[in-house]
This record gives sequence, C-alpha cells and structure tokens, in this order.
Amino acid sequence: KHLDLPTSEWYGQGGIASKLKSLHLDKELTSLLDEVGTELKTQKIHDWYNNGEFLYGRMGGALMRERRELPQMYKSWDIIYQHVSEGRLNLVGTLHSYCLAGYECSMNKIASPANCMNCENQLIDSEKANNWKSRYDKCCELLIEYDGSNTLSQSIYSHFITQIRAAEKVMNYFRIKFEPLEFNGEKYE
Repeated sequence: KHLDLPTSEWYGQGGIASKLKSLHLDKELTSLLDEVGTELKTQKIHDWYNNGEFLYGRMGGALMRERRELPQMYKSWDIIYQHVSEGRLNLVGTLHSYCLAGYECSMNKIASPANCMNCENQLIDSEKANNWKSRYDKCCELLIEYDGSNTLSQSIYSHFITQIRAAEKVMNYFRIKFEPLEFNGEKYE
C-alpha cells in the first residue's frame, strides 16, 4: 500500500529479526545466542585482519591499511573477542555490507544502500559484493520494467539508478563480471 518501492523496502527490512527479538526466551538460551553472536563477530573481524582479502568501503580500506600497522597481538582472536565482548568493537551485517558502527548506526539507509557508500563505517567483503551483483541485476530489471510500462517516475528512477551505479563501483572493485546497463534516462534527470 506504499506509494513507492523504496518505502516498501524500508519497512520490510528487519521484520523477521524484530519479531524474533520480541520472543521471550529462557535465560540460558539467550546467553547461548549472545555468545554465538559474539563469536561470529569476532571470527569475521579476525578473518579480515588476518587474511589478504580485498575489502571495500572506507572502513574496509582502513582495515586493510591496519593489517600492516597493527601489532600482531591486537590481531589475535582472543584480543578481538575481548573487545567485541566489552562492546569496543561491534559489527552489524546487512544484505549489502557490514557496518562497524554496530547498532549506533540508525540503519536509515538500509533500503537504499548506495547512501552508505560514503559512510566511514561501511565495509564490503567478497561475500557482500556478490549480494551487490544480485541487487544490480534486480534493479536493472525493475528499472527497465517500470520504463516499459510507462510507470517510471523521477523518484523511482533516481532510487534505482543510484543503486545501479553504486553496485557497478563495487563489482568493478571486486572484478565481478556484469553487463553494464545501457539506459537513456535523460527524461528522468
């Protein structure tokens, strides 16, 4: 019932996670889930510091530079685990990237991930880059479909084209093959 696709996307994001948060779980299970979450965050950050994987985004670039400069002791799993447990390091994954601001980020750009491209806390690894490829394909398909049915407005065009151009940057960085979109959107700009 929303007037545009981006609004529907925004309200749909995180629906299942929100529903799960409202469930009342026993304390032992809650503690176990929290521990697993902490270990998963620790493992992800540990892997980023200790492998040669390319990372994208401002935080991705900073983390790749820190690989050379950070003393080895701060790259150990146990030290990272301690920082994650104490809340000094946090990580939230979205469909398109990771945010190292944790839940301090308002996540108001989640339906339009191109808006996260200039955020200092954004990090994209190769796994998330493949999600950008999926987003790219879907956005191109929808843009052409809307245009073909004469229902493409300037705001919907703007939403899709920013996502498409952001995805192209990510895919170029990770050398993911894609067919560049050839779309004459002069009437929408």
